[in-house]
Amino acid sequence: MLLNEKGELVTDKKEIVELFKKHFETLLNRQGQGSTNKEITYYTVEPDIGEPKQEEVARIIETLKNNKSPSENKIPAELLKKGGKDLINTLHGIISKIWKRETMSEEWNTAIICPIFKKGPMLVSNYRGISL
Repeated sequence: MLLNEKGELVTDKKEIVELFKKHFETLLNRQGQGSTNKEITYYTVEPDIGEPKQEEVARIIETLKNNKSPSENKIPAELLKKGGKDLINTLHGIISKIWKRETMSEEWNTAIICPIFKKGPMLVSNYRGISL
């Protein structure tokens, strides 16, 4: 059970799912907010970081922990470590393309969201989405 935007108690499972769906869509899909596809220049205090080097990719692969459950891609760390130079070259190429284009594949934006209740009245806004 939880309260909707009007403060009414919602007990129907389908309505609760729809409330969560609406809440997380609003939270996670904030696109544009009135934009008109114009290129925007951002000024930050962050330093300009160069494209990742092949040695960095290799070092990160080496530091992956063994015997851990793989993520949604079902690729265990041990497999990446045994891939050798060819795999490192391929991964570096993919990372370089992403770095230059500054966009990722839409499939990479999927996540599993598990609502976790926080103290307070049972409102949809009192739940945090945790991406697994």
